[in-house]
Amino acid sequence: MRVTTIPAEQYLGILREHVEPEQIGGLLEVEDFTWYDFTDEIEAGVALLDRHDPKWHQGISLDWLSLSSGANCVLGQLAMRSFRTMIEGTPMWTGYDSVIKALHERGEVNDPYGISHGFCLPDRHPAFYAEDGYCDDEDSRRRDAWEHLTWQWADVVRKRVANNPA
Repeated sequence: MRVTTIPAEQYLGILREHVEPEQIGGLLEVEDFTWYDFTDEIEAGVALLDRHDPKWHQGISLDWLSLSSGANCVLGQLAMRSFRTMIEGTPMWTGYDSVIKALHERGEVNDPYGISHGFCLPDRHPAFYAEDGYCDDEDSRRRDAWEHLTWQWADVVRKRVANNPA
């Protein structure tokens, strides 16, 4: 994950692709935004998914996509739909937890949460901590990073669907 500062104009362009206009509101007054870039991690995740099923993107609902949800993240949605071959013998309703556990046990991901493959946020990253050293899941930096991760996966899925229709 790379953390950079981008101009408000660039961030608003990204927002317009992913959120409703009424949600943008007062952001027009801010000059710069922190951007969490997961390009490298997501590329590794895409390569992994492609090895299992080159049409994995067809199992993703962008309306439901949320990387902070074990059921609605990329792996969660795939487990709940058609990606059962990754987790032989595991019930379909188990979502992200079972898929990532199986991938880690097989050595297909090198960390138990799939952070290096863009499936989860790094738990402890300096970018998530306030000046006082405090951080929790409600911290706006962490919440923003989850949104950015979701948006970047959504962009990948959208491009894959456009280039590889069913």
